[in-house]
Amino acid sequence: TEKDLLLGSLRDENGLNLVMSIYPKKYNEELGKASISQFFDFYSPMLGKYADKEDAEKIKGFLLKNGSMKIGDLEKKMDEVDYKLKGHKRGYAKIENEEEVKKLEKTLKDYQNIRMGIALMQENSIEELRLKYFPKYQKETYKEYASEISESSEKAV
Repeated sequence: TEKDLLLGSLRDENGLNLVMSIYPKKYNEELGKASISQFFDFYSPMLGKYADKEDAEKIKGFLLKNGSMKIGDLEKKMDEVDYKLKGHKRGYAKIENEEEVKKLEKTLKDYQNIRMGIALMQENSIEELRLKYFPKYQKETYKEYASEISESSEKAV
């Protein structure tokens, strides 16, 4: 659970700092294996809270067509499309068909919107966890709060 993740971080002297700096990287590694729809199913309560209505609708529309795509694949495809468009604009890989250019630009924009939605949900979920479980968190007093939480979780077992 979310709490287990944060309580697990108490084993390291850096505690929450470790979660805030390393967890997103590990999380992203695992995230790449998840489908886009799995991600947004998990974070759906946050979608309406942090994304404006128009962005939320775009994300929902994308999910209908591409929800089974893995997030890691989304990022690769986003890079590929971006690379093709940059090559076209710089003149070393011209795309002759203007319709194809427009299609690629729209695809890139769609991919970027989804990736931004994912980043927004990630950022806010980590912040919510931090505020929920460590409401008085400050770097210099973290160990005190960490030990209180650790003691209370040991009593609960």
